[in-house]
Amino acid sequence: MTTRAERLQHRLERERRRIAGLLHADTGQFLALAHITLAEIAVDVDPSVAARLLEVRRYLVAVEERLRQAAAGLDL
Repeated sequence: MTTRAERLQHRLERERRRIAGLLHADTGQFLALAHITLAEIAVDVDPSVAARLLEVRRYLVAVEERLRQAAAGLDL
């Protein structure tokens, strides 16, 4: 028979895995769409604007890395 503390620990572990999955999968899909959209827009604009869009894409890469790190920290 499991104790209340063990059940709580099990629920916390499940919740950490669920949140890690959301951070990795769902957010990753939205970020990928943002990359694709920015790349498509960059083709149709002035080169100086395209350079700014590339800068935004670099920020997105940084966000992706932070999310990966956060998800890895949750997925024990």
